[in-house]
Amino acid sequence: MNKFLILLLSVMVFAVGCKDDDEPVLEDVLKYDGNNSNAPFFDDGTYEGAVRFTASDIQPYEGRVLEEIEFYIHESLPDECHVKVYKGGTNNTPAELVYEADVTANLATNFWVSHILTETVTLENDEYWLSIRVDHSSLQRSFGCDAGPADGNGQWLWSSADNSWITFSERNEGNPNAPASAFDVNWNIRGHLNPE
Repeated sequence: MNKFLILLLSVMVFAVGCKDDDEPVLEDVLKYDGNNSNAPFFDDGTYEGAVRFTASDIQPYEGRVLEEIEFYIHESLPDECHVKVYKGGTNNTPAELVYEADVTANLATNFWVSHILTETVTLENDEYWLSIRVDHSSLQRSFGCDAGPADGNGQWLWSSADNSWITFSERNEGNPNAPASAFDVNWNIRGHLNPE
């Protein structure tokens, strides 16, 4: 009986392990980040941290619905917080705002915040930017990041101080107050898609 059971389990493991290698395995999450590790300090002002997915990144997910945006709030609650989704872009700047929601009332510190989209965003053959906009009235550490290494599209940052989208690393090149590794990070922002 034991030999039969072992043989049956071996066949099941072999069957599960064999699949068509040409068939891609797609996750249901758009992300660049790993676990939360830290959060940068930002002065008073308005900031948007965004992750950008190019049309080639989106191509395998075309037709899928973006259902949820998940992001990490570190040790400081911003005065206001909005989730935004942009479609398209030129010159490293997002184009059309296709979704926005005020999530200020749903925040907690040292916590992954989950926002279920209230309007349908179906992914098309285009680039998408998933953004968290925060307003600070003082020096704060609000949206979180991983420990890196940075992906070029995993750490876009807009600031009301200059009204420009620049990567976090580029904004801090040559900063004498911190090691370069402090800027080699990705924002903890993730987009969850409807299951296939």
